[in-house]
Amino acid sequence: MAKTYKYQKIITPITTYALVEPDYELLKLKERVREIGELDGFTYVEVPDSVTLPSDQPVLLIEANLEADKINLQTVQKIRQRYSVNDEIKMLRLGGATAEAKEWNTFVEKCRAEGTAAKELLVKVVK
Repeated sequence: MAKTYKYQKIITPITTYALVEPDYELLKLKERVREIGELDGFTYVEVPDSVTLPSDQPVLLIEANLEADKINLQTVQKIRQRYSVNDEIKMLRLGGATAEAKEWNTFVEKCRAEGTAAKELLVKVVK
């Protein structure tokens, strides 16, 4: 089994900081870390259980699920098609006191429920 992590590369005028992988030849490791994609500024990697990453990483590694993160991004994009961030802040200030705020809340909750259902389906497929 492998774990999935995400991290953001740090790019300066002089260098790019990314994941530091172990010395596979020195450690005689057959399995390798595999980059599985990029999403929303993050690079996703799959690390086999047999591989131990060096502890002195120049980037922050976060356990992640690429497919679930894609669903989260799609959910936000669906909401953004109808409401901007400023619109949502306005609705929060209104506190559900108007018909417009209630309509917004109903729409957002519907989008969130669809995203949650898609992620639950994803978990069933993985098992």
